[in-house]
Amino acid sequence: MRGRTRDMTEGVIWKQLLLYAIPLILGDILQQLYNTVDSIIVGRFISKQALAAVTSTSTIVNTLVGLFTGISMGATIVIARHFGARDRQKLQETVETTLVLTVILSAVLTWVGVAGTPLMLHLLATPDDVYPSALVYLRVYFAGVSGLILYNMMSGILRAVGDTKRPLYSLAVTSLLNIMLDLLFVIVLKMDVMGAALATVLSQFASAILLTYFVCGPGGLFRLRLRDMKIHREPLVQILASGLPIGIQKSLVAASNTVVVAKINTFGSGAMAAWGVYRKLDQLVMHIAQNVSLAVSAFVSQNIGAGKTSRLKEGVRVGLGLALSVTMSIHAVLLLARYPVIGLFNQDADVLNYGAGILLQTLPLHFASVIANVQGGDLRGRGNSTAPMVFTMLSNIVLRQLYLHIGWLRWPELWFVVSSYPFGWFCNMLLTTVYRAWWLRRKGDGASVQLLRESVRPGSRENAGTDGPGGLESDRPDGLENTHTDGPAGGPPDR
Repeated sequence: MRGRTRDMTEGVIWKQLLLYAIPLILGDILQQLYNTVDSIIVGRFISKQALAAVTSTSTIVNTLVGLFTGISMGATIVIARHFGARDRQKLQETVETTLVLTVILSAVLTWVGVAGTPLMLHLLATPDDVYPSALVYLRVYFAGVSGLILYNMMSGILRAVGDTKRPLYSLAVTSLLNIMLDLLFVIVLKMDVMGAALATVLSQFASAILLTYFVCGPGGLFRLRLRDMKIHREPLVQILASGLPIGIQKSLVAASNTVVVAKINTFGSGAMAAWGVYRKLDQLVMHIAQNVSLAVSAFVSQNIGAGKTSRLKEGVRVGLGLALSVTMSIHAVLLLARYPVIGLFNQDADVLNYGAGILLQTLPLHFASVIANVQGGDLRGRGNSTAPMVFTMLSNIVLRQLYLHIGWLRWPELWFVVSSYPFGWFCNMLLTTVYRAWWLRRKGDGASVQLLRESVRPGSRENAGTDGPGGLESDRPDGLENTHTDGPAGGPPDR
């Protein structure tokens, strides 16, 4: 047991934080790798329109999938609770309910996605030269979205009972298979965006089938019979109570981002593709800060539990220094090599110029998002997970949309749309910083201990870890997100 845990109440603080965060960061790099390679293959071997179609449609996917992702996280929470209580009967009923629910959700999402794709692309103001590719990509993706939902549910069941290795191994298989299929379908068979979509769908199904075997196959965790499969009322209510708030939050943030994408799309396929490339680079780098935030949460929580509150301030300071130094160093490299980096995805002049401009406008200001993430991690570690979630949603949904709506009338230009992201980061940083200073001055470390003890009582939602580092969406168009701490898709937030 000791070899699988990490005690952060002793030892050098910066080493403890790094040792905790590095496995999470490596896992995220693996998860993001095949999605980035997918975009590079599409952009280099098809066209900028295809790149725009594949990268910019992620907001549509996340808007629809976010709700179902939240429900799968709710299932993980309930299964973990019954597993911890050693209640075999309720555990069996919850797993049966989860699997039947998976079938129903898959059917609903497939129908809504396939039928609603034209309307959603219209709402995104998709340019005419991108529309055909985006339509094909999304319809193929949604036709096979049941593989994603099954993967999330099965990996959630495994993590709920303490098995984190097999979902990670399965993800490694998915990543490798997706890259190989991309090369085959796009480069060898010349299937264009349909090939890219098929590669994603088939690799997700392969991973889902593998995990299903681990859960339900011979020697699996549960012995399930088809005639016994049904929805049980009590587990269903518990799953929805835990998962719907998370899912609604994810879908709202994704829907908010569609407004930004819709305005960017009005500047043409070059700007559209450039924004998609920026989001890939942004997600790769910002996962570092978000995983340091998770490390800070764990560090603070452990040291409060051990009564070593004198280490808290130093832990947050070191965590913030680590996150800022690493992310800003990578940002500096990206800025200096912005044209070659963007050129990996596509060589079109519009994509290069728009992309370079977006990087110059956003990367120097990313420190605001880093600060908000780490301070939010401190609050969550102290048992206050509500405030970071509220501030993140307020900044990235309400205030960002107000900023866009008011300013667009005066500055209907790309630079202004892009500026809405740093605006949201700074709002979140200011709100979190001011609130945290007030909360710590008013509550103190003693109150943090009491609040933390209340938050980890059996059945507490915070105990299930539903908020993640910010409780918001990842920009992955395939829907596979960080799974280290928050259940099947509790990925790092979109900002």
